[in-house]
Amino acid sequence: MHLELPRLSASRAAFLASLAISALSACGGDPKPPPIPDPPVVTLTITEANAAPKVKIRLLVSGCDPVAQTEIYDREVFLKTVPYTSGSMDFELAANELKYTSGLAATLALHAKVTCSDGRSNVSQPQAATFLPVTKVVKDADPNGQVVTDFFVAEGNGTGVNFIGCGNPTTGVGTLFRVDANGALQQSVALGVPCNASTVYTDLHPTTNKRWVWTPGARAVAVHQNFTISGTSKPTIFLSSLSMMNNGDALIADDDNIVYRLPHDSGIGAPKWTFASQWPLVAPPLQKGSDVLVAFMKQPEVTTSKVLQIVVARLDANGTGDLVPVSERAILNYNGDFGSPPLASFSPDGTVLYLAFPLGNNQSSIQACRVDVTGCEGSGLKWNSPALP
Repeated sequence: MHLELPRLSASRAAFLASLAISALSACGGDPKPPPIPDPPVVTLTITEANAAPKVKIRLLVSGCDPVAQTEIYDREVFLKTVPYTSGSMDFELAANELKYTSGLAATLALHAKVTCSDGRSNVSQPQAATFLPVTKVVKDADPNGQVVTDFFVAEGNGTGVNFIGCGNPTTGVGTLFRVDANGALQQSVALGVPCNASTVYTDLHPTTNKRWVWTPGARAVAVHQNFTISGTSKPTIFLSSLSMMNNGDALIADDDNIVYRLPHDSGIGAPKWTFASQWPLVAPPLQKGSDVLVAFMKQPEVTTSKVLQIVVARLDANGTGDLVPVSERAILNYNGDFGSPPLASFSPDGTVLYLAFPLGNNQSSIQACRVDVTGCEGSGLKWNSPALP
């Protein structure tokens, strides 16, 4: 005898199948993926930069145990890896580990990239600093005090170095200061010249042991190594340039295109000679042997106002009174604006005049012309630069 099992309808079979699947899921079927951990939190702090032997940084990482790798970057430039493990840790960046793209100081934007052992990573916020590498830092005992003036020059080297700078104390009188390598004030003298970022200190003359200190738009002062003043320009002369002659005298030019030879031992005396240029000076005068070279921009023909000349005149360096040129040479003809003379400078030996002409888009070019050849072309043209930013 055969018994037939009851048959399930299609709808009932589907219902039972769904119950079975639900039961399997409840008993540990396919699990849900675990949540993705948050990235680590990275903090970089610059604890010492500015003028220092090294840049000091502090790192703190949380949410990453353990840390597999820590990298330090300046913007997008990789600098080094550091052995970070845990907690707050200090590290140093040596001067030779940094990039210097705009002068002696490095302009930094440091950040750290941390990678965890499980592959997660994150970067810190960038921290900005300016770093000037030095071998030694001398600080004033007063947190608000200054060891040297804002702008200064170094004299000597090693432990015997002194720092000389011009500052404006509470009296308001421009004063020259000398401090030693430990920051102790050695000497000072009132100059009667306003001190600012444009104040210039010439090298010490090897024979007279004097240097000239001058501020554009103001006066020049001859200062001996022992901080005594031996010569100064008249307060009615407003300087635009100064260069030192072979014997220590100063060649100065003023805003009225007048050139003076000022003795270094004249007190507040008259200059030895003057030369009044009828045309705008374009370069600081320079002594070359028994001559003084003076460069000016000239308009040779009034009817052709756009045609201009650069002329180099030679003066008698040992003359007296009101001088006239011994000779003149037009070393360059060009089309230009008489109201915008080029910037210019003689080479140290006086054989070349460098002329900077403005171009569009805030660019310029430099032309190097021989001063002993008429026309800056052929053998008279030393070189011509490409467009410079």
